Amino acid sequence: MDVVREKPRFFRSTLPAIPLRIAFVLAGLVGVISSIWFLARLGAAPPRVQRASIWIEAAQRGTFLREVSGPGTLVPEEIRWVVARETARVEVVHVEPGEAVSVDTVLLELSNPDLELRSLEAEKELKSAEAELVDLGAALEMDTLAQGAVIGQLETEQREAERQAAAATELAKKDLIAELELRRRREHATELKERLRLERERKRVMLQSREARLDATREKVAQLRTFAEYRQRQVEELRVAAGLGGVLQELSLEVGQQVSPGTLLAKVSQPDKLKAELRLPEIQAREVRVGLSASVDTRNGVVSGEVVRVDPAVREGTVTVEVRIDEALPEGARSDQAVDGRVQLERLDKVLTLARPAQSRPDSALQLFVLDADGDYAERRTVRLGGTSVTEVQIVEGLREGERVILSDMSDWDSVERIELE
Repeated sequence: MDVVREKPRFFRSTLPAIPLRIAFVLAGLVGVISSIWFLARLGAAPPRVQRASIWIEAAQRGTFLREVSGPGTLVPEEIRWVVARETARVEVVHVEPGEAVSVDTVLLELSNPDLELRSLEAEKELKSAEAELVDLGAALEMDTLAQGAVIGQLETEQREAERQAAAATELAKKDLIAELELRRRREHATELKERLRLERERKRVMLQSREARLDATREKVAQLRTFAEYRQRQVEELRVAAGLGGVLQELSLEVGQQVSPGTLLAKVSQPDKLKAELRLPEIQAREVRVGLSASVDTRNGVVSGEVVRVDPAVREGTVTVEVRIDEALPEGARSDQAVDGRVQLERLDKVLTLARPAQSRPDSALQLFVLDADGDYAERRTVRLGGTSVTEVQIVEGLREGERVILSDMSDWDSVERIELE
């Protein structure tokens, strides 16, 4: 007979508990996953930054002056560089640097015996040529007068011959003169008439030749006079004049010193007429052109001006820009004084601007920390810039009017998207 076997009590007591434990484990896992997800959503606590250590500015809407700036110096508008034209020796120095001079002020005297000798020789040749011209004119005038006398005598003889020929003709009609005599008288009158024509032609050619010879000699005299005047100017230039009213800036020669052609003798300038030479960075100077408005800070006042020249060459990464100063310079402004200048490229109205952040470039995107409404936190945001000026930039996209931005260098926080201000 079959006997029913019962399972042990242990199995009867544990079977219902297994699903309950699994439920508890699953519930715990769900709780842990939820906590991890919540913490991930919450994120790590943002780093704190001292508010006093950063620079904060707000975006504003208004007029935007796009400018470029650079250092420079004041230089005279007109400078006269006095150089030696010939080899010479310094004999006397009359003026020292810093003294006021006029156009005719003699700065120093030089000597060159060769120049003086050549000047005398040129003057002698000129005098000889002038005497030759006078002699030639007199000789040609005598020849002309002599030829006139010959023509006058022939005219008298020719008229007499014509009268005799006419008288012979009348006598021949009455058979009172031989035919041969009549022919002789007529031929003599014709001969004198031809001789008179030839002598008159000779006088005409003589007069033409006379003018040609006189013109050639006059030209020679003019050339010698020009050469003599040039030699005389060379001698006169040994007395070196300023040539410009102003102040003698440089003259470092000593008595007895030998100078060669091209040696700088002196520098004269007008201290009351100065302009500014600005050195602008090559990238910023690309849009600078003649006629733009400019301002020059002399460290003792700011004066306005206008760009009058832009150097086409780039030297050591900068472009030289000359600015004519339209206002009276502050008292004490001097040549070679260091200044700062700005050139206004354009003026834009009703645009969103911001004080220029560190490392900003025109027409670029920049990562900036923008403060929230309360000013307790700042989040990283991409801001697109337009044109830049010396102290401001144009905001194209990424900011609204009134929003505050951290403009300090925040490169230490490149790895975070949010910071807390304290």
